[in-house]
Amino acid sequence: MIQPNVLLVDDDALVHEELTEALEDAGYNVWHANNGQGAIQTLCEDLSIRIVILDLRMPIQDGFFVLNTLRRDFGDYHGIIIITGHGTKEAALEGIRKGVTDFLEKPVSPDDVIAAVEAIQAADALKSL
Repeated sequence: MIQPNVLLVDDDALVHEELTEALEDAGYNVWHANNGQGAIQTLCEDLSIRIVILDLRMPIQDGFFVLNTLRRDFGDYHGIIIITGHGTKEAALEGIRKGVTDFLEKPVSPDDVIAAVEAIQAADALKSL
């Protein structure tokens, strides 16, 4: 299976470092953004990115702004995994209604993130049959 390009969107440098190392070790190509504005710009410029790992609380534009923009402009083109240290039941339900694939609470295990990315890949593979 071809490893997709992943965009990691978080304002925490330690999260970027830990998850990037794990994802690259698993064979994924990782792009980075530290806020919502950077995420949207990156995704508009590079349509090869199919999976987005998205923090909810960030400066400039938050994760739900990014999620709403992606769904409006790209439909379900991107698989989206939410990671947050501020998860609530309401936030999780809103994410589910907007087609988020997974909702992980920080501190997040790199293994859990990789499992969520693999689940998106498996679902995409089934869609293409």
